[in-house]
Amino acid sequence: MCIRDRGSSRPERPSSSVSVCVVNHRARDLLRECLLSLRRHPYNGGPMEVVVLDNASGDGSLDMLSADFPEVAVLAESQRRGFGANQNRAIAASHGDLVFILNPDSVVHEGTIDRLVASLDWDPRIAAAGGPTINADGSFRQNRLHDFHTPFSPYAKAMGLSRIRSSRPMERGATADGWPSGGACLVRRDVFDELGGFDERYFMYAEDADLAASLVRRHYLVAWVDDAVVTHPFPTESATASARREAEKVRSELRYIRKHYGQLGEQLYRAGMVVDAASRVALLSIPGLTRLVRRHGKSTGEARRRHQARLENALSPYKNPGLAELAEGWNRQHPPPGGQNDPAGPRAEA
Repeated sequence: MCIRDRGSSRPERPSSSVSVCVVNHRARDLLRECLLSLRRHPYNGGPMEVVVLDNASGDGSLDMLSADFPEVAVLAESQRRGFGANQNRAIAASHGDLVFILNPDSVVHEGTIDRLVASLDWDPRIAAAGGPTINADGSFRQNRLHDFHTPFSPYAKAMGLSRIRSSRPMERGATADGWPSGGACLVRRDVFDELGGFDERYFMYAEDADLAASLVRRHYLVAWVDDAVVTHPFPTESATASARREAEKVRSELRYIRKHYGQLGEQLYRAGMVVDAASRVALLSIPGLTRLVRRHGKSTGEARRRHQARLENALSPYKNPGLAELAEGWNRQHPPPGGQNDPAGPRAEA
């Protein structure tokens, strides 16, 4: 179901305030560019605040924020937590009617936030909005809402059906058939609170899909705003970091399927992951066929390692350490000043 924007004649609602909430983890220089873009292209329809939660980065991010962005509200965590848990804390500390969830390696453009906010007037049931993300070279990273995961999604990927669908840009409109990336998503605070925020059992990945699925289940809609562009390039990372991310992605996807489709759905999805990953590894080993699998400018070797890691984690989801274990190990080595259960919680700096 997609309800296109027809330029509704309903009276404009009162101006809203926007809280931009950013969770930063060791991304000081990228965070600076993100905040500069918000300074250059703020929300013009009402008050805007920026809240940055620093996930115990230890890379000079806090000093940079204090020196260069005194207008930003900062939450300095002493323990490392997952994306959803940190965003819940940042959002709870903010005050806007609307929350713009933004990754620290993202850059907004002129009118991005205003267009997302304006889309909420298309239909009273719209509770969240997202738009295209592009790479640094201007190519599309995402040109439509993500499809919700189902037990049969990996089989569609293996047959190339999802790639055909994702190659077609999505028209603007309101829908219940997709979810915006948590890296750049506007959501109504009242609905976010109604849903209980992000499910903190996800350390990273799939928590945004889970939130949107819960939103749609309560008969809300998501707006796709095709001219609300955000630059969000793919990260450059080591093979070890990439393997940890893949392990975390697999676990999060399986958690999502188990939560929404039960154990049988999880088993079907996991088997599909094996089929999809194995077929891609095979194709990447055949000269002339690698272009069918490689995407986003990744090298053949990089793509093969990624799909091999996905295959291994699909076969044994809890064998390899993911990002959660990395954070847990760091937390053990760096206990908070007040002990394991620090009653002071995150330190707020204005």
